[in-house]
Amino acid sequence: MNDTVVYAHKRKSDDQTFYVGIGQPSRPYYVHGRSDFWNNYTSKHDWYVEILAENLQWDDACKMEVELIEKYGRRDKGDGPLLNQTRGGDGVIDRVISDELRKRLSKAAKKRFQSMTDDERTRVVSHLKDFSGVKRPKEFSEKLSERMSTPEAKERTKRTLLPTLIGREWSDERKKAWSEHMTGKFKGGKHVFAKAVLNTDTGEVYDSVSTAAEALGFSRPYVQRCLRGKEGRKNLVWADQSSHDDRMDYAPPPPPKTRKCYCIETGKEWDSVKEACEELGLKATLMYPKLRGERPNKTTLRYK
Repeated sequence: MNDTVVYAHKRKSDDQTFYVGIGQPSRPYYVHGRSDFWNNYTSKHDWYVEILAENLQWDDACKMEVELIEKYGRRDKGDGPLLNQTRGGDGVIDRVISDELRKRLSKAAKKRFQSMTDDERTRVVSHLKDFSGVKRPKEFSEKLSERMSTPEAKERTKRTLLPTLIGREWSDERKKAWSEHMTGKFKGGKHVFAKAVLNTDTGEVYDSVSTAAEALGFSRPYVQRCLRGKEGRKNLVWADQSSHDDRMDYAPPPPPKTRKCYCIETGKEWDSVKEACEELGLKATLMYPKLRGERPNKTTLRYK
């Protein structure tokens, strides 16, 4: 139905747009169902509604909302005045959740579970087990695989996945378990970072380094050294040199596990970020990007 509107909430004092939304024609004027962020702001400022577009299909309205939020910028990300806490459209994609909010949500979920009766807990656990064991239809899996294998999907995965992995510290047991779990799952060019290898002597193209190593009877590290020019075998090269250069831009730096840091208020020093975070009650995996300047750092912790 063509009954969706795109609207903006604006501050009366200077006509600044502070919120963009979509919904039924009556939604722009509702004050309930808003975030605390929105409620706190509107309690201090007079505001009014401006209808930006109407009689739209839902998908078109979602697209327009995403474009407007990207244009104006979000306050929680520090790039604009909008109080929106997601990128727009369906769902809660790209919502910024603070450590404090995570703890509150976790505490609330635990409290709900503890207040349940034994029968309710049994039903919830049974439902979770059943849901986790559901096998997707083959047709669905094939469509998902095809959609995630496109260059755009791989590029998006590189852009969104790698920042979450930078600075992550795993125990030896966790590394071993993850290695065993992933062994053999992404052979044959299935991995998002897989890159084709060309044998210039035979003209044969292999889907990935692992595939080339297995076919030629070499170890994977040896083939990688050949591709980097560190071994004498010159017949193995990247099939697409340009994609190799782009891929190298996303290589995460090694986590600074032993770099010293200090508190700018007290001057106290620690031998590592992990030690400092344990004492200050911070999460080390979230601190590394902040200390490197990749994310806003509102803490008192800095590299030495």
